[in-house]
Amino acid sequence: LKTFILSFTDFPIGVLVFGACMRGVAWGTLLFIHMKYLVKLVGVENVTSAALVLAFLSSLFQFLASNLFGYLFENIGYNLSFKIISLLNISACFIFIFFRYIYEKRNSL
Repeated sequence: LKTFILSFTDFPIGVLVFGACMRGVAWGTLLFIHMKYLVKLVGVENVTSAALVLAFLSSLFQFLASNLFGYLFENIGYNLSFKIISLLNISACFIFIFFRYIYEKRNSL
């Protein structure tokens, strides 16, 4: 992607450097929020293991998704692939809401 951006754009190098810095700020903010949330979920003593598991699962999902979605785009087209991926995302949201409801109900007893 960097080669594509540097080869086919007319942006000055200062704009590209500024964009890279903003991407770093965004990633730093995301990591900071994730770490605070992980500490809240698993405690300070297990945060390193939780971060490693989270990074592994994130990489595994990206690997599987890039291969699966590439197959979907190639064989059934973008329109139906987009609908399938959207349905999966919406289903995952409802599943998480359902589990959260069960968790809160169980802990309130």
